[in-house]
Amino acid sequence: MTVFLHAVSLIKKFKNSIYFYGSRKIFYIVPFLINNLRDAYSYLKISKDYKKWIKLNETFDKNKINDEIDKFKFKPKLSIVIPVYNIQPKWLRLCIKSIMNQFYDNWELCLYDDGSTNLETLEYLKILKNKKNNKIKISFGQSNKHICYASNEAIKMATGDYVAFLDNDDKLTKDALFEIVKLLNKNPSLDLIYSDEDKIDENEERSNPFFKPDFSLDLLLSVNYICHFLVIRKDLGDKVKWFRQGFEGAQDFDLILRCLDHNPKIAHISKILYHWRMLETSTSRSIKTKDYAHLSGINALKDYLERSGIKGEVKRGYKETNYRVKYRINKKYLVSIIIPFKDKVCLLRNLIKSILEKSTYENYEILIINNNSRKKQTYQFLDKIKLNSRVEILNYNHAFNYSKLNNFAAKKARGKYLIFLNNDTLIISPDWIEELLRNAQRREVGAVGPMLLFKDGSIQHAGVILGIRGFAGHIFRKQYSFNTYYKLAEFQRNYLALTAACLMISKDKFFEVDGFNEDFHICGGDVDLCLSLHEKHYLNVYNPKVKLFHFESKTREKMPPKNDVLISKKRYKYYLEKGDPFYNKNLSTKKEIPNIKFK
Repeated sequence: MTVFLHAVSLIKKFKNSIYFYGSRKIFYIVPFLINNLRDAYSYLKISKDYKKWIKLNETFDKNKINDEIDKFKFKPKLSIVIPVYNIQPKWLRLCIKSIMNQFYDNWELCLYDDGSTNLETLEYLKILKNKKNNKIKISFGQSNKHICYASNEAIKMATGDYVAFLDNDDKLTKDALFEIVKLLNKNPSLDLIYSDEDKIDENEERSNPFFKPDFSLDLLLSVNYICHFLVIRKDLGDKVKWFRQGFEGAQDFDLILRCLDHNPKIAHISKILYHWRMLETSTSRSIKTKDYAHLSGINALKDYLERSGIKGEVKRGYKETNYRVKYRINKKYLVSIIIPFKDKVCLLRNLIKSILEKSTYENYEILIINNNSRKKQTYQFLDKIKLNSRVEILNYNHAFNYSKLNNFAAKKARGKYLIFLNNDTLIISPDWIEELLRNAQRREVGAVGPMLLFKDGSIQHAGVILGIRGFAGHIFRKQYSFNTYYKLAEFQRNYLALTAACLMISKDKFFEVDGFNEDFHICGGDVDLCLSLHEKHYLNVYNPKVKLFHFESKTREKMPPKNDVLISKKRYKYYLEKGDPFYNKNLSTKKEIPNIKFK
C-alpha cells in the first residue's frame, strides 16, 4: 500500500477510531496521523527492502545444489497439478517454464484443460502435447466444469508420491521442488508442506512478500494463510478424495481442513517458493473477482466444525474470505478476575467500574489483591467497594512479587476460569469475558489473551514474540491493527506467549503447570507460564475480538529487574536460538514493527 492510499484512508480510519476515543478524540489526532504515516512508510520500506533482499537471498549455486540432490536418499516424484481455463498462452508458457527450470528433476506436470473456449489457449496446449514430453501429461475436457472438477481430473493423471498445486498463470522459484524434497529428506513422514510466497505483475516485477508463521490452527481457521506453495502427500489426498465440487473459490481451504481430520504432519518452509500473478481476473489482485470464495470458505469451515464435533458458528471476519469461529460456551462457569494493586486508586476505581458497568457475562467474581497500600483514599475506596457482593478484597502484605501475588489469589479463587488483569487496564468490549471464555473452554487451548490498546487506539499488545529486541516483545506495538503486516493483528491466531496484563486460563490448566514461576518478580512470569502451556502441547490464543485499554506500567517501574532479565534469557534460550515458530525468520526482530531481515 502506498503513502497516497494510506493518506486517502486516514479520514475514514480516524472516524472509525471514535469508538475508542469518545469525546476526547481531538486530542489524539496528531499521534494518530503520525502513526499512520509511519505505518505507510513501513509498507514502502518493505517493498524497497524486498528488492534488496531478493538480490542477497536468491543467488543459487547450481553445482552445489546438484551435489546436494545427488546425496538425497529419498527422491520422491512430485506431481504438479495445473487446471487450465482460457489463460493467455504467454502466462501459461511462463508458468511451465518455471517448472522446466527446476533444479530437482523428478517431477511430472499434469495439465487439464477445463473446456477452454479461447482458441489460442487450446492451440498452445495441442502444440505442447504434440511435443510428446514424457514429463508432461495433458488432457482436455469437453465443457467447463470449474476448478474443483478440473483439478481432480488433473490429479487422476498423477503418479507421484506428492501432489503440488500451481495456478496456470503463476510461477515457481527454480529451487521450489528442491526445497520441498530437501525437507522431506530430513522428515520423510511429512504429509503437508507449505511455503512463503509473493506477488508478481505483468512486467515480472515482484512485490508483497508474505513471510508466514509456522502452522497456526487458529490463524488457519480465520483465513487461509497457507495458500501457496502447497504440497500434499498423495495417499492423504486420495483418502480425503481431493477437491469437493461446490466449494469453488475456497477449494484449497476446504482441502486443507479435510486433511486436518487425519492429524497430518505439517511443515512450513520459510522461503519464497511461489510467485502469485497479479492479473485483472486474479484473486491476488482483488478478492472481489471471485465473490463466491467467501461463501465457499464459510461452508468449508462449517463442515470442519461439524466433522470435528465442535459447537460454534462461523462469522464473517473483518472482510470477505476472513472468518471468525464463534465457539459455543459449554457452560457459564464462575470466572474469577484477579487484580493485584498498590494504591493508584483512580486506576483501580475506573477499572472496577468498567467491569461492573460494561460486562455482559454475569457469573464472575472480582478478587482485588491489596499489596501494601498506604494511602487513605485507597482504604476509603475499599470500604465502599467491599459492599458489592461480586468483589472480594485479599491482603498480601509482603514484598511485591507479581508471580506470588497471582498464585496466592488463584488458590483463593472460586472460579473454574481465571482472568489475570492489571489494574492499569480498562474494559472496552462488553462481551470480553464471553469471548475469552469461548476459547479458554477448548480442550486444546491453554491461555487466551486480547488485543490491548493505548489511549490513541494503537496496539499495546497483539501477541508476544520471542526474540524481539533480543528478548521478548509485543509485536505490532504502537501500530493500528488495520495497518499491521498483512493485517495479522486482525486475526485470531496462536502465539508462544501472551501478556498477563489480561489473560484467561482454566484453573486446572494453570495449576497443571504449577502457576506462575515465583522466581520472576515483576516481568517474564507470563511468558514462562505460556511457554509451559505450549510445552504441554496446549495452544495459546490471541483473540482480537476482545479489546481493552492498557495504560502500561503506570504502577511499576518500566525497566525489569536484573534477576528477571537473567532468568528470562535462560528460560527463553531454546526459543531464541531456534526462532519463534509464530514469527518468520525472514522478518527482523530488531523492532516490534515487522520489517525484512538482513543478516
